[in-house]
Amino acid sequence: MGNKEPHDCSGKVEVVGSPVTGCTCSVDENAPNVTNGAQTVTWTISDCATEATESGFTYKWTGATGSSNTATASFSAKGDAVTPSVVVTNKENASKTVTCPTATAIDLTQPDNFSCSVSPNAIDLGESFTFTVSGYSGTCWSASFSGDGASGQCGTSFNVTPSKAGVLEYEYELANGSAGGGTCVQYVTVTDNSSSWAPKSISLSYGGAAETLESGYIYTITYTDNRGQLVCNGSGAISCNGETPKAINQSAGSYSACTTVKVFGTASCQNTW
Repeated sequence: MGNKEPHDCSGKVEVVGSPVTGCTCSVDENAPNVTNGAQTVTWTISDCATEATESGFTYKWTGATGSSNTATASFSAKGDAVTPSVVVTNKENASKTVTCPTATAIDLTQPDNFSCSVSPNAIDLGESFTFTVSGYSGTCWSASFSGDGASGQCGTSFNVTPSKAGVLEYEYELANGSAGGGTCVQYVTVTDNSSSWAPKSISLSYGGAAETLESGYIYTITYTDNRGQLVCNGSGAISCNGETPKAINQSAGSYSACTTVKVFGTASCQNTW
């Protein structure tokens, strides 16, 4: 018969039964907003199934804190990211590992890749430049654009005609948005070179046709009937009798007793009330 070696059968034998199937992991907020402080996110496991004789599951979480089918994690800074996983085990020792959706914190004061630029960054008074907002992929809910000649709110490109010379500051503030907010600032150098402009004389009669005035000339205006005042519409700025240029149509649309005029841009002017 031969020798028979004895075998130790005292060890524990683990029997794995019916498998765990299904299982869905959901998250209550995949972009927690930490602008005003720490936020807690909850993940939930559902729809698990098994044919094990005894019902029920146990859950072992990694990356989040929990002992049942729910687990949580706290977020305190922009960019904090958690992708938890959980091992779901039935009463017959069968298990399944489920990876949950990632949650990444946002901060509305710190948008991703948000920037702005100007082109050109040096112009003559009366010329325009373009202010461009870039790197923002979310939806703009409210914004403000400030600086001499600036107007507009949500947008990616703005055409600006300054009304004064100097190194001018322009600020775009994205106050709120689906992917965050923020502020960017640019500077433009504006030069008044009108001292070298050529002289030009024009006559305007009361109620007569409008005259086009443009950069490059120092206009001397004669009012043929000594009535009315100079009223201008256009873009850019205008200087009356040597005064500091003012934006056309911005608290300076009408100019009385204006006989020497410089237009930084283009204006249509006539003699009227």
